Amino acid sequence: MNQLSFIETQVLKQIALGKQSKEIAEILCLSVHTIKNHKTNICKKLKLKGTYNLLIYTLQNAKILQIRGGGGG
Repeated sequence: MNQLSFIETQVLKQIALGKQSKEIAEILCLSVHTIKNHKTNICKKLKLKGTYNLLIYTLQNAKILQIRGGGGG
């Protein structure tokens, strides 16, 4: 996962916490369009097809992303 930028990693963490693009944008002080671009770039870098596979990836790698259960981030 070291090929991802810091902000891409932050987006992944928020996805793993169940956040939607709009929520992630608010949390990271970015536009929804920028978040969607980051998701697209993450998928390309990780060779994932679609946001469903991106969600699966984040859930499978929650420990690496240092995600703790229980929501809110």
